[in-house]
Amino acid sequence: MAPVPDRLPEVLLVSAPSAPEMASRLDDALAGRPGDAAGPCRLAVVGPTPERLALARKVIGRGSPWRGRNDVWFTPQPMLSAGTGRVAFLFPGFEPDPIPPVDDVAAHFGLPLPASQADLPGSPGIIGQAVDIVAVNQLLAGVLGELGIHADALAGHSLGEWTAMLVSGMCDFEAIDAFFAPVRRGDAAFPDVCYAALGCSAERAAAAITGLEGVFVSHDNCPHQSVLCGDPMAMSGALEALRRVGILGQPMPFRSGFHTPLLAECLEAGRAAFAALRPRPPSVPVWSATAVAPYPADPDALRDLVVRHLLEPVRFRELVERLYADGVRAFVQVGAGSLVGFVEDTLGRREHLAVAAQAPGRAGLEQLARVAAALWVEQAPGVGGLVPERVLRLDPVATQPGIQPAAQPAAGHGAPPVAAHPVLSAFESAMAEAAAAARDVVEAWHRATAAPVPLPVPEPTAGGAPVAVARRERRFSLQSMPELRDHCLFPQPPAWPDDTDRFPVVPVTTLLEVMAQEAAAHLPGFQVTGLSSVRALKWLAVAPPVSVPVEVAVLDSGVESGVESGVESGGAGGRVRVTLVGYAEGTVELAPAYPPPPTPRDGQIQGERPPAATAATLYADGWMFHGPGYQGVSAITRFGDDGIEGTLVTLPAPGALLDAAGQLAGHWAQAWATTDRLAFPTGIDAVRYFGQPPQPGQRLHCSVRVRSFSASTLRVDFDVLHADGTVWGRVEGWTCRRFATDHRTWPAVHTRPAANTIGQAQPGSWCLVHERWPDGGSRDYVMRRYLTAAERAAFEALGPRARGPWLLGRIAAKDAARIWLWEHGHGELFPGQIVVSNDPDGRPLLRCLTGDPGSELAVSLAHTAHSAAAIVRPAGLTLPGIDLEAVFTETQAATVEPAALTASELLLIEHLSAGVASERLIWMTRAWTAKEAVSKARGTGLQGRPKDFVVTGADGSDLFVTVAGTPPYRVHTSLVAPASADSPTHLVAWTVAAGQPLTPSTDRFEARTVRRHP
Repeated sequence: MAPVPDRLPEVLLVSAPSAPEMASRLDDALAGRPGDAAGPCRLAVVGPTPERLALARKVIGRGSPWRGRNDVWFTPQPMLSAGTGRVAFLFPGFEPDPIPPVDDVAAHFGLPLPASQADLPGSPGIIGQAVDIVAVNQLLAGVLGELGIHADALAGHSLGEWTAMLVSGMCDFEAIDAFFAPVRRGDAAFPDVCYAALGCSAERAAAAITGLEGVFVSHDNCPHQSVLCGDPMAMSGALEALRRVGILGQPMPFRSGFHTPLLAECLEAGRAAFAALRPRPPSVPVWSATAVAPYPADPDALRDLVVRHLLEPVRFRELVERLYADGVRAFVQVGAGSLVGFVEDTLGRREHLAVAAQAPGRAGLEQLARVAAALWVEQAPGVGGLVPERVLRLDPVATQPGIQPAAQPAAGHGAPPVAAHPVLSAFESAMAEAAAAARDVVEAWHRATAAPVPLPVPEPTAGGAPVAVARRERRFSLQSMPELRDHCLFPQPPAWPDDTDRFPVVPVTTLLEVMAQEAAAHLPGFQVTGLSSVRALKWLAVAPPVSVPVEVAVLDSGVESGVESGVESGGAGGRVRVTLVGYAEGTVELAPAYPPPPTPRDGQIQGERPPAATAATLYADGWMFHGPGYQGVSAITRFGDDGIEGTLVTLPAPGALLDAAGQLAGHWAQAWATTDRLAFPTGIDAVRYFGQPPQPGQRLHCSVRVRSFSASTLRVDFDVLHADGTVWGRVEGWTCRRFATDHRTWPAVHTRPAANTIGQAQPGSWCLVHERWPDGGSRDYVMRRYLTAAERAAFEALGPRARGPWLLGRIAAKDAARIWLWEHGHGELFPGQIVVSNDPDGRPLLRCLTGDPGSELAVSLAHTAHSAAAIVRPAGLTLPGIDLEAVFTETQAATVEPAALTASELLLIEHLSAGVASERLIWMTRAWTAKEAVSKARGTGLQGRPKDFVVTGADGSDLFVTVAGTPPYRVHTSLVAPASADSPTHLVAWTVAAGQPLTPSTDRFEARTVRRHP
């Protein structure tokens, strides 16, 4: 295997006796001056850019721990020094995202990296995936041990618990692999069940499904996430019942039945493997997420717990709590996954470190450098002795006994080499673009002229008919499919430079054409008469270009096709299954001739009324995002409770005619519903053709009838008819997924994004955003509308729990800027035209790309889990400061009171609340948010000393805050209505300016009054 170059970032490590001395020690380190590095106070900066160094200085000034945000770690007193805290390795299990590459890690440490198991014969998908996960995470554990990063405890999530057992030496891989042997042989099968992640605790999930048969809570992940598992039909009912009580669920791509009684039948075939298990004493204690305790030493008890682990729920939240109570303060996720987010959600503000050894989009060595830096700052044993220097070296120091490098096959992934010089890097980029363009041209020619190369034909099936199989790559790009410039989900301003921000995607109806082409190449002389069982798995975006494996299997090459969906299929023909791997699949039906057309459907529409839009306003008013190449609806003629009809014009783009019919179906949902109006196709039961495709310019009638319209899906049937009333095409079961929209997100994200905002302008010139998208798919749709490519990369690099609040903050900042610019005469602005950067002091700065005068704005923003606020002012003027908090509970107030409020402030709060307990909580929240707002306006933060910011008086709901003897800041405060019925009331505070006089008011109560009442 060719060596993979190291991709280590520069890491600055600095030690000092105290935080005040750290600033000067940092200057010495940057200047290359030697100094005494001794001291408990530690700082690590990965990739020390000017912006990160500016942040580091502010963090040092605050004097409180800072753990990893923007690649800066700092602590005045390490958590793990002198044995005061322990380290746990947490091993993730199955995750929906691919395993990140570890090629550079294996090459750096001279470890073998065999090929992935996923596609090997006899390894069904879930088994191959399990082997890959275990092997990669076992390799990473061995590497951490070689770096001197040792664990005091091992634990795992689901499959990860088996990895922990292997790493500890408790058992061998063969003992676990034996469990899968019956599945490999076909003697057992995993149950046909599905999983769904819920946005609530396991207790709430269990209460909500009480009485529902066949559905179980399989995972208690953290306070705000649990997982259900059950029969697909029962799960559908369960998710609908949960939605009615405000609990939202997201289906997951797993179908194993692990951690529920549903696995019991499959387990019987593999129980002998566990009976033969001969455990050894572990080198490091292994904790069970089933028993929430270390694995027992008794072999029989241990074997029993291994079986229980497969049949009982994963109690990961309780496990984290128990480990924390046992002294664990640093949690290292050994592999890729969501465990860091689960730990952070469980432990909240309690002091801890949670860091992952793998991160999507980042090279393995780069992420390991961050792990080592984080643990060096906390003075973990083994890494505490690293010499501070400009580059953190990941050289082996000592192998921990019992931590074995992976001996089992790991997933093989290539890591591209890094250019050594910027000029060479630019040259390589240009050559890559030229090569991509050449591939597009060749691919276009190849599709038109070359037949796919068949793979070896398998043995005949039980019925005697051979199944022909072929596989090849097919490239999709804007160069080879320029018509897709008119099929971009997120239109941007004219001449926008980055096509990825527009998100050009291949329509589902174009994928039908692709499947038909691939199938026809295998059965020459036949007509494509239809398709069935079409499923669209995810959007196929073509910027940047993508090569997609296409698999073709001839299921039937010449038998009577019979009757399907009430339509004659045309006699002898064939069926070909076409899969665009990872994107879509369907069965293409072919025959010597087209079947005769059926009788058109009944033309009645219930509750008929005038259409909400004309064909012209359908596109001009933004109901549809389509450009001219896909604007195929030329008239909307009828609309009602159960259908819509219109005239379509055939356009040259492949699939444009049926796409226009789909637009009519989608527009019915837009016009009929008041919320969740976006509906995108995800599947089709059947498509039938009864003649040659119409020529460009030909007009046809389309009649759409609604089969069902639920909270999550739209299902319709439609006919496309020639002018003489004969049916050219019929579609059955066109199914769309609905995306969350309401009166604010609909115009801001879909119809007129350059003139509308999700954020709401508030009195006082600040902007409020509430989370209005209950599921991940709807959130990501909003995300693509608001974020540019660089911002999307930053979003994806965050942990799952951090993404939502971060996105809310970006939306609030961009909308605050757009509202301010509109109020000052600016024209329409898309969210992408507002760029978030930093001023020389590291404070966030907003810049409008139109370059108009006054378009650079200083911004302050704040967010909670589901809401955000931002305020902007012209750069160079008085800096704004804003804070947003949920009104304190009694428990929170008991924590804040001694840490943040002085005796005089408490007396002021007692006076203002007049002895009413609920009012006292509100005024206490007002005081806290006012302090935070002033600290942001000063650009310092509270620096861990909130009592330095003193609330000295009140004027109505305004507070006056003094810091370090400065004239008082006037801070407006206001209660914010809840985002939903089950959301807390929030309170916002924003600064006006320092030095404003204390105007007389009957409600005013100043500090001197406090002094009269000691």
